[in-house]
Amino acid sequence: MGLKFIFDEGLGHGLATGLRLAGKNVEHVLDNFPRGTPDIEWLRYVGENKLILVTKDKDIRRKPNEKALLLELNVVAFYLGGSEKSGHDILRQLVNAWEKMEFEAKKQFKKKVAGAFIVRPQGRKIERIPLT
Repeated sequence: MGLKFIFDEGLGHGLATGLRLAGKNVEHVLDNFPRGTPDIEWLRYVGENKLILVTKDKDIRRKPNEKALLLELNVVAFYLGGSEKSGHDILRQLVNAWEKMEFEAKKQFKKKVAGAFIVRPQGRKIERIPLT
């Protein structure tokens, strides 16, 4: 199964482009939706296309309607920990965590259930976080 990740608007489009050039299967929400599209609209696209969400927006798992959609569509989401990080720091975090993220996403897809994880700032540790 080919895993495909999608970055939300809070992560730079150039980050997704750079990782794509490095051979990672990544798209950015702005590839398919205009800037400012409500989360609920593009989250449906994420779930229906079995994409793996990468975001810094912790509200997505807290807002009742968005959390319900994550659960309904079995979305696997990775929340990047750390605040005020440079693009370079986020890139390092993702590169360090990429294999772990793929491993956890495959497990969730196999179980056919939503999953949420936090990727710690250095990318060396991933922890499951509750959606329910």
